[in-house]
Amino acid sequence: MCQHIMRKKCLILCVRPNSGSSKLQTEGEKLIIAKLKEKFPGAKDIEVSDISGGCGAMYQISIEAEEFKGKKTVMQHRLVNEVLAEEIRNMHGLQLNTKAPSS
Repeated sequence: MCQHIMRKKCLILCVRPNSGSSKLQTEGEKLIIAKLKEKFPGAKDIEVSDISGGCGAMYQISIEAEEFKGKKTVMQHRLVNEVLAEEIRNMHGLQLNTKAPSS
């Protein structure tokens, strides 16, 4: 099956019901946050959202970490990709935003 069809199937089958105003984290979100916290203990902010409707096909990740100071964006993204290599293999897409804290 092509990725386009798989993506459509995932979006149709995996949409979570509206859970009200408080958003519960999916297991995938929890796993990614834990891995990022372990690798980047100097992180001031880590936000992970499953934007595929809950099935784990696509995530939006924002991380602000001391470990990114002095590194270009491409290197910051490479560091995150290395930490999440196993998880990324199972994703259709990833939106990544990284930055170093301003001093």
